[in-house]
Amino acid sequence: MEKRRSAWVGIVALAAVGSGGCALYLDDPPPAPVPAQIAEYQLVPRGNVAVLGQVSAIAWDGQQHWIVSRMADGDYWSPDPIEVFAYDATTQTASAPYVLTTHWERPTGATWAQGQLWIHYDANTAGLVTSLDPATGVETPRYNVSWGINDIDSDGTSLYLADSSVDSMVEVRDLDTGSLQDQLWSAGFEASLRGLAVIDVPETATTEVWGGTMASNRLTVLVDGEQVAAASLPGFGANNPGLLQFAGPRLTYVYDNQLYFFDVLRPAAN
Repeated sequence: MEKRRSAWVGIVALAAVGSGGCALYLDDPPPAPVPAQIAEYQLVPRGNVAVLGQVSAIAWDGQQHWIVSRMADGDYWSPDPIEVFAYDATTQTASAPYVLTTHWERPTGATWAQGQLWIHYDANTAGLVTSLDPATGVETPRYNVSWGINDIDSDGTSLYLADSSVDSMVEVRDLDTGSLQDQLWSAGFEASLRGLAVIDVPETATTEVWGGTMASNRLTVLVDGEQVAAASLPGFGANNPGLLQFAGPRLTYVYDNQLYFFDVLRPAAN
């Protein structure tokens, strides 16, 4: 399988203004030279809402968000219950939650695909991907993946995973089978990936893969494995890592159990 690393672009961590890879890849060649042009996308704030409970993972079903929330109950001898519920950010209302009580692993990412909510759970040695029927709350184990996954998203046929286990990269897997399809590197990912979001952009007929790290408010944008753009999260400093999710064309950023919404302004094509 061909390993791909996007072209090197220095990502500068701004001063704070607010509060499975494996050893096989450690000898990767140095990144490619700096490309001639990297676009700068602008993120325009469009408000924020608070969510009751801990936002461990988030997805968008085309009309509303789905929240996965791990509820610590203080019982060392049993798994912490996990609540899954739909959330309407416009009315700030939540559906009655499904309560999952069998997972020792912590949820770290979610995505909506094929009419179901896909959830990733991370443990010390491996990750587990499941799918949940939104009509019944029945959860089905799908397959195991690498440990160290901090977020996931999907384009409908492939599953994208923010892998920070050894090399910080994006794994691309077949959504149905979990088989590895590709691995995407970028200099912008090298500070340990935290948030990940995938969006189809009709204006350019491309699929963008957005990644945010633990150490910067800069977001890196890849197309076909190459970095094409970057963007800064306004109002956030270098140490505000959070989940990412597109709700339609609008970017959702999750920090401190609040959802922050941004319009994305891309430079006009020449």
